[in-house]
Amino acid sequence: MKNNILKLTYSSLISALIFLATAFLSFPVTITKEYIHLGDGFVLLAGIILGKRNGFLAAGIGSALADIYLGYAEYALPSFIIKGLMAFLVGYIFENLEDIKRLYIANLIVGIIFTIYVLSIKSIYDNSSYTHFDNISKTILMALAIPVMLLAISLLASKFKSLKIISTFLSSGLLMIVLYYVTTSVLLKNFFTPILSLPANLVQYSVGVFIATILYKPLLKIMSGSQLKASDNNRNMNNKKH
Repeated sequence: MKNNILKLTYSSLISALIFLATAFLSFPVTITKEYIHLGDGFVLLAGIILGKRNGFLAAGIGSALADIYLGYAEYALPSFIIKGLMAFLVGYIFENLEDIKRLYIANLIVGIIFTIYVLSIKSIYDNSSYTHFDNISKTILMALAIPVMLLAISLLASKFKSLKIISTFLSSGLLMIVLYYVTTSVLLKNFFTPILSLPANLVQYSVGVFIATILYKPLLKIMSGSQLKASDNNRNMNNKKH
């Protein structure tokens, strides 16, 4: 019973932190009518600390509420799904970091999705009237190196735990970039403008990874300690009953 209360408490706390970091530590991006924020670090932490299911809900709810609060209600449902999936992916892998197959499966799926995304925006750019951006086409093609790098990291991850974590965070970030591109393209009815938000998204996510990397170990220790105390208390109560 107390363990369930602890899970609910942690879920509510992480969801609140995601809301606060997203809503109050945010900066508008006028070109794409979006905003960047510091909430991604806590989205990743939701998956690590709460697991895939509770992490999905905490990340989704906190992010959706922040969108509504900031006046981006049209992004609330997409954010619930996208941020939830980010946390789910991280939670899925962190539930058993020793199971390398989980990492391979997740990275393979995300790598394929990202490759399709890169080739699609390359086609969109080549058929657009924005040819005065000389280096964009080459830059887009260079982005194809990212899924290749993801695959290479995955192959080395079986020997190095740190690479598993880096690979997991990278996959989650790539998934976010692709899904938000699709979302913004549909909302703006424009498939080119959202490409311009890519640098801001990369900066936002890099800061998020930095936050999650620093905080996840201390938070896991705190959570483990609380669960042990709750288990001890439950045992003591059961002994008293007998």
